[in-house]
Amino acid sequence: MTDHPGSKETKQNTSGSPTTGEPLSIAVGRIRRPHGVRGEVIFEPYPEYSINLKKGKMVMIGKKKEAYSLRSVRSMDRNSLIAFDELDNCDDVAFMRNLIVYVNSSELKGRTGGERYPHQVLGMMIVDETGKTLGVLEEVLLTGANDVYLVRTPEGDEILLPAIESVIVKVDAETKTIIVRQPVWE
Repeated sequence: MTDHPGSKETKQNTSGSPTTGEPLSIAVGRIRRPHGVRGEVIFEPYPEYSINLKKGKMVMIGKKKEAYSLRSVRSMDRNSLIAFDELDNCDDVAFMRNLIVYVNSSELKGRTGGERYPHQVLGMMIVDETGKTLGVLEEVLLTGANDVYLVRTPEGDEILLPAIESVIVKVDAETKTIIVRQPVWE
């Protein structure tokens, strides 16, 4: 398993929940480095995930996803300064430099306008309005203006589709299918 944006931990469906492939935790940002002498670190959130960090919230850190409770949270430009219970100085948090921060997927805020998080659409089948299968959604590229879906065709080619209302006709979570209207480029 890799530590990168959108990486996910999966659990086999032996206990009845969650279903196979459903993410248990979501990578929501990265700790940049310690800040000051009181055990604070600079937390850089990933822009695709909207989370509400506050005192007392549990987060998981690093590949082993060790749980830590937040002692304090304050804004710092686009980032946050966060501190953890029982880690009181810069030496206590030095090991966290560049580690990924995870939260339980159930704790993510809903997205507006019917948009979905990248982990919710990855692996879905992409079909055009005529019913022709175009391929599988392999990657979500974050461009700033809008997401772009990278679709891998059965032949191994790539199709790039902007994730905008005029292209994405319907997302069917039940059948794991996205119906698209392919853009005509002139």
